[in-house]
Amino acid sequence: MSDRLLPLPEPARAGALLEAALRLFRRALPSCLPLALAAVLLGQLPTAWDLLQGRLPVREGRKDATWGLRTGGGGRGNLLLWNAILLRQRALAAGGSAPPAALLLRAAAARLPAALALMLAAAALALLGAALLVLPGLYLLIALWPAWPRLLEGAGPLSALDDALQLSRGHVLQGAALMLATLLGLLACLAAGYLLGLLLAQLAGSGGADVVRRAGTVAAARAGALFLPFLAALTLARHADLELRRAFTPPRPAAPPGVPGAAAR
Repeated sequence: MSDRLLPLPEPARAGALLEAALRLFRRALPSCLPLALAAVLLGQLPTAWDLLQGRLPVREGRKDATWGLRTGGGGRGNLLLWNAILLRQRALAAGGSAPPAALLLRAAAARLPAALALMLAAAALALLGAALLVLPGLYLLIALWPAWPRLLEGAGPLSALDDALQLSRGHVLQGAALMLATLLGLLACLAAGYLLGLLLAQLAGSGGADVVRRAGTVAAARAGALFLPFLAALTLARHADLELRRAFTPPRPAAPPGVPGAAAR
């Protein structure tokens, strides 16, 4: 019996895709959790630095040149690890074994410039759509979601974005349902982690605002470490499903000679 998890035998509904993503998430979590934890730590780098300097990041944080360097470095490290998580899960979804971390990081680093360009272009398009009207921005945010797997397959940033738009055409509502379910799951993880962190902080004897701040930090770290591998699994499941739908879609008939627009009709 094959260990392949993706693609599914046929195009699936949102519920079946969530189940497939959960199966991949469970298989990949032991090998992806260290990468996700490293990504969370990199994301907290500016905050941790401010706390070590004895100032609160939100109220007293000083956005100087070193803050920009820490934030930029943490962001690039996050993107590198996100690529590595996607690559590792793609190998596991195909029924293979988890590639070594060194090999993964080299492959992820090779695609890092293209990933940065993709992220900036996608963000610019989504922000432009949101500035014009809210719905176009949401549409682009969902429609461009499948661009990440295409990028890691070797496509350029613009080609990956264009292919994502082609794949998502007619299937954005399904993507919206998946994204909503994911956000609700993230909020549930944040709430559970926050309550647990609050309980542990109170048991340790802390009090006041310090308890709230520590509980929030613990909640964000735990939720982020679990959310990244699940989001990667769902990204791969959705992309595989859209590719399958494209393969199942019959080609449009060619226009007869001398009859313009016949294929469109």
